[in-house]
Amino acid sequence: MTGGGRVIRVLLLNQFYWPDVAATAQLLTDLGEAVVAAGHEVHVVCSRGGYGGGSVGQPQEEVRNGVRIHRVAATGLGRRRMLHRLCDYATFYATALTRCLALPRMDVCVALTTPPFVGSIGVAYKKLRRAALVLWTMDMYPEVIAAMGVLRTTSIEYRALRLLAGWTYRHADRVISLASEMTERLRGYGLESGRIATIPSWSPGEAVAPRPDSHTPFRERHGINGDFVVMYSGNMGVVHEFPTILSAAQRLRDRREVKFLFVGEGTQKSWLMEEVRRRGLDNVRFCPYEPLGGLSESLGAANMHLITMKRNVEGLLVPSKLYGILAAGRPAVFVGPEGNEVARRITCSGSGWVVPPGHPNKLAERIETLLAKPELAREMGLRARRHYEACCSRRRCTQAVLGVIEAAARRPRQV
Repeated sequence: MTGGGRVIRVLLLNQFYWPDVAATAQLLTDLGEAVVAAGHEVHVVCSRGGYGGGSVGQPQEEVRNGVRIHRVAATGLGRRRMLHRLCDYATFYATALTRCLALPRMDVCVALTTPPFVGSIGVAYKKLRRAALVLWTMDMYPEVIAAMGVLRTTSIEYRALRLLAGWTYRHADRVISLASEMTERLRGYGLESGRIATIPSWSPGEAVAPRPDSHTPFRERHGINGDFVVMYSGNMGVVHEFPTILSAAQRLRDRREVKFLFVGEGTQKSWLMEEVRRRGLDNVRFCPYEPLGGLSESLGAANMHLITMKRNVEGLLVPSKLYGILAAGRPAVFVGPEGNEVARRITCSGSGWVVPPGHPNKLAERIETLLAKPELAREMGLRARRHYEACCSRRRCTQAVLGVIEAAARRPRQV
């Protein structure tokens, strides 16, 4: 046991947890089980609603791998409409705080940033139960909301939400950031460096490992055996940049061996499907999320992967799909700005390239390069896997987060 030889009671607070498909649910599941393995007591308060809407279909109370899961009633309308999201958020806030206060007193509360400002529940819990508070920053709000065009940065609503975010950060004993550029953004809230720990994400469940890419069951199901597969896997949200990909697919439509495959869901999926239909891109296909146990096969079915991010969200989030791609041992092209975590890891590992948004010709050229040089694709894949094992494995990163939790339990509380 770590943490000074005593058992620490840890409360994990997030809208989603196992078996939900949300990346935050999968990462939090890994963390909870790592904290239990270190000899501590872990409780999770999450929603019974699922990331894509509906219910996860699990019991209200459950113990899984030593983690005590408490699922609270909340609407599960899903993410397609903003009103649906807000309703899901509001009902979760109300029921989650009530459930947290009904539990035995915890030493540390770890709150993620999904839904936005759920950290404020962590602050309330800290005040009422005298617990330490750790904020694990996945996305920065309200900055992401402004980047999505929902709020103007000059609006009263934006300024009020930024005050709420600042209040939440100031009451946290420790704040976890996903990347150096996010850390710089957090310092803008007046947080001193000693209260911020920069820890990358990882591939959830360590379920992803390199697989052969020829004639797999996944390829068979989707009719892509023998094709050169360019894959986008994960959330198709408003912060991701897709016009560059579609225009590259349009330029490569006569290369019959090249297939673009979009795996997942998201608010932009309907637009993407309509745009593919409008452009007549018969080299682009769509399929739903793969379960965690099938990720090795689906990610390994790609000859190369695509990651995208709009310029105006740099430092506000880190696409978690990066780590699954590295773990799968596949090359990748990042369509996005150069000064961020994804671009740095791809460049420094030598596992792919960065293409600026709005340059579909360059993206098409990169695809054709790997198509013509399979030995280069294999070498890039090997570099990707080596980088994952050395820098962002599940054990390495969960132990780093565990260290932050144990340090917060020992430190005098921020008031």
